[in-house]
Amino acid sequence: MPQITFITTAGAEIRAEIPLGLSLMRGAIEAGIDEIRAECGGVASCGTCKIILEGAHQGKVPTASAIEGSMLEDDPAGYRLSCQIVVDAAMDGLVVRVAPAEY
Repeated sequence: MPQITFITTAGAEIRAEIPLGLSLMRGAIEAGIDEIRAECGGVASCGTCKIILEGAHQGKVPTASAIEGSMLEDDPAGYRLSCQIVVDAAMDGLVVRVAPAEY
């Protein structure tokens, strides 16, 4: 299982082994990362699972779909919806920051 490091808004690092095929959102929830609220359940309609991918980590995940892109059009580069990123083997070692809540 790929190991993903989540950095909370307070700066805490939480490492989680996430099974292949699971979304980053679901993996974060199962790892106890409370800042990933996922209010819509993972259908890309609420934005409460936003993460930030920095530098080389952006290249470890597929590009955003049109639906995801429309949810992120007002966000800075590197922002993604964790519900739309399905974990694969290439993501081992990925580091993501939990985006600050918008409300």
